[in-house]
Amino acid sequence: MDAWNHHDAKAFAAQFSEDADFTNVRGMGASGRSNIEQFHAPVFASIFKNSHQKYTDIKIRFIRADIAAVDVHWEMTGATDAAGNPRPLRDGLLTFVMVKGEGNGRL
Repeated sequence: MDAWNHHDAKAFAAQFSEDADFTNVRGMGASGRSNIEQFHAPVFASIFKNSHQKYTDIKIRFIRADIAAVDVHWEMTGATDAAGNPRPLRDGLLTFVMVKGEGNGRL
């Protein structure tokens, strides 16, 4: 969340493992940490440059002792459309698979 709120694509991508996959709410995505960074850099510089995200609820379920499924409900303000017009409050659900032992728990 901090990396998102600082609009820092490199810091955002650093949370993911080298071979991670990311898919957004529109079904578009990127595979691999560097591609996840490249995917987010243009939107952090445009439609999300003034966005602020907060997590409203987090649910963690361990699949194994070292792997967890994590559901994160979020809300976002400050996003705009491509023309720069404000978007209303956005909310959604992120689902992560997290692995213990890779840094502080990489995705």
